[in-house]
Amino acid sequence: MDNVGNQVLDADAEEMLRSFVSEAFDSLDTNEPIVELLREEGNSEHVNAIFRVFHTIKGLSGFYEMTVINKVTHEAETLLDIIRKQEKPQSEDTITVVYQVFDFLRDLLQKVSTEHTDKSGAAASEDMVAVIRDMIVQVQKNGEASVAEIPATPAPVPPPPPAAPMAPASDPTPDPTPAAEAAPQSEEDIDMSAFISDDMMNQYLAGAADLLEIIDKNLMKLEKEPDNAAMVGETFGAVHSLKGNSGFMGFSEIEEISMEVETILDCVRNKSLDLDANIITILLSNTEMIRARLDGIESGENNADVNKNTASAAPSAPPEINLDTPPAEAPAPVATPALTVPVAPTPASAPVATPAPAVPVAPTPASAPVATPAPAVPVAPEPAKAQASKSPNTPPSMQVHQKKDIRVDTAKIDKLFALVGELITAESMVVNSPDLKELELPMFNKSANQLNKISRELQEISMSIRMMPLDGTFNKMKRLVRDVSLKMNKHIDLVVFGEHIEMDKNVIDEISDPLIHILRNSVDHGVEDEATRVSRGKNPVGKVILGARYEGNEILISVEDDGNGINREAVLKKAEEKGMLKMAPELIPDREVFGMIFDPGFSTAKKVTDISGRGVGMDVVKKNIEKLRGSVDVASAYGKGTKITFRIPLTLAIMESMVTRVANCYYALPILSLRESFRPRKEMINMTMDGLEVVKIRNEILTVIRLHEVFGIQDSLVNLEDGILLVIEAKGRKVCIFVDDIVGQQQAVVKGLSSYIGKVPGITGCMVMSDSSIGLILDIEGLIDMAQIGIVL
Repeated sequence: MDNVGNQVLDADAEEMLRSFVSEAFDSLDTNEPIVELLREEGNSEHVNAIFRVFHTIKGLSGFYEMTVINKVTHEAETLLDIIRKQEKPQSEDTITVVYQVFDFLRDLLQKVSTEHTDKSGAAASEDMVAVIRDMIVQVQKNGEASVAEIPATPAPVPPPPPAAPMAPASDPTPDPTPAAEAAPQSEEDIDMSAFISDDMMNQYLAGAADLLEIIDKNLMKLEKEPDNAAMVGETFGAVHSLKGNSGFMGFSEIEEISMEVETILDCVRNKSLDLDANIITILLSNTEMIRARLDGIESGENNADVNKNTASAAPSAPPEINLDTPPAEAPAPVATPALTVPVAPTPASAPVATPAPAVPVAPTPASAPVATPAPAVPVAPEPAKAQASKSPNTPPSMQVHQKKDIRVDTAKIDKLFALVGELITAESMVVNSPDLKELELPMFNKSANQLNKISRELQEISMSIRMMPLDGTFNKMKRLVRDVSLKMNKHIDLVVFGEHIEMDKNVIDEISDPLIHILRNSVDHGVEDEATRVSRGKNPVGKVILGARYEGNEILISVEDDGNGINREAVLKKAEEKGMLKMAPELIPDREVFGMIFDPGFSTAKKVTDISGRGVGMDVVKKNIEKLRGSVDVASAYGKGTKITFRIPLTLAIMESMVTRVANCYYALPILSLRESFRPRKEMINMTMDGLEVVKIRNEILTVIRLHEVFGIQDSLVNLEDGILLVIEAKGRKVCIFVDDIVGQQQAVVKGLSSYIGKVPGITGCMVMSDSSIGLILDIEGLIDMAQIGIVL
């Protein structure tokens, strides 16, 4: 392994290093949720699990000569060993430090994957080690343990050569004297950079680049089409997203510039400002300023100073403009709530090679030297069996089992899934070929049934490969709620259930952003501040519930809070101002009223924050869920809380369907939405006073939807007694669909409609029929919605 420290590795060494990084990431992701459990009584099992994470990474990093990772994990292992001996709940300070170690290791592992060495993190590791050592002192004080109890070399690693004499804490490499003499950092100076990982930063930069591209492209078009309201709204939404993301990441200057652009576009959107070439020039100048600052961040400047460092390189500030109707004044940046861990400034002499997280550090008393464990000499780990035999007391959870899984590129899995879909379509075309009708082919039918059995099993296996539990996504949401609640200075108790539910990997990727937005809104706008909650007789600690469950062929993911709820009257007032009301307000059901918050630009928020506001974002949530053929429900009680539910199909590619015929057109519907089918009798059919056609089934009155009228089909049956009625249900609502005939049950390989066709009301996709013709897949929920508002009647 002599080449590991170099930039260029041979193929075998690179593969081994890649395996190390991958295993380390998996271990960190799997065990991060356990960190929250350190505050509970009887946490020994959780402490042991986190101890093993650091112990394993330390051993492997020593083998691969990753000295920086080895040093940090050695200190973290020491901290966990002391916690393990105390056997008592840990404070928020301790939990925060453990989180910081997880983030630091992720950042450094990300660098190792590209640089093949961890030397670039050497400077930042000194800060991290100082944080851990300070926390060791605090934990020992709380546990009444002496400094001498800190083990020099935690077990059960094979014993290294004798360690060098310990250096006293009063004489570390970075001289602590300036830190001891300097005044502690003020609580107002603490920002969120301690919680920002490299992965989050990369996602932010990539998303910001995409948003800027959309903004610039739209602004160039708006110069020629200044009256294009839809494009103004789209540009406004992109700027809003950039502002919110930048505020959350702690880039206040980018947030402020985005706020200025957003304010101008808001005036344009409200017709209080005309969009001319001068305004376009000002807006483009602002986007260039944002791009310059993003370039500074991406180039590796210290995130805390990026705004100051890039100011000189940025274009000059655009001239101020006076609007006839001034927009709402941009709020001052919200001060980050103080964390409970005291902070000591980083010594001025400490070099900074890479952006180091602003980690909370408690001042180390100069008179309390800490025995620092000497870095372990790199030792190749022994085989699992030998290690187990040498440690007979190792608990079963620590036993190493042979891995029976392999890593496969998701592109290959997607290709496999697509081929399975094509196989099912081809099988249907062969088995149901018109050339085989009226032929007696017993052997062919037997073989066809066997083929069908195999293809279904193949489909189920290929689907299961892409199915993943939601725990990974939910764990990220736990961290998000914790960080946002700290920033908003609110106490939030996040309750999670259903994380074992499995979903299509592609669906999980798509729902991540909507979930983030909904949770941010719940913490920001939903849950009140502590004083308000107490005045209303509520628990000062707010509660947010994130859960998932199965319902039929759908998965329901819900976010519920016990906050202020949605004010129905405020929503109706805003809707009336925007001209959205089509009937008397008192006749509109709550479900439809609360659904108005998903309309573009709709907001009742009285305060704009860097987390959410301005009335955009919720429409993006709805669009993203609808792309998955899903829907969003809102239930709220003013003063009590809000519950937002995503209804998402189990899979996007293949579904069991019932195929029907109207004239010479074929329509498929999910078989799980079908309740029954029957040929109605004349006495079952009635007309209401307002001309609504209904049918009575077992004392239940159901609306009739005629598909030939919805889609304008000629030469179809007209009399209900001559055709067939299908009772379908979605979200507890039932209607009857009138068709000419039922063709039969078939697996539908769902294909999206061409962008040339666009979105068709009542249709969610298409499928290839057994005779190679095209069938359309009905949007059951959409049809029911259309029936309720009278579009299809």
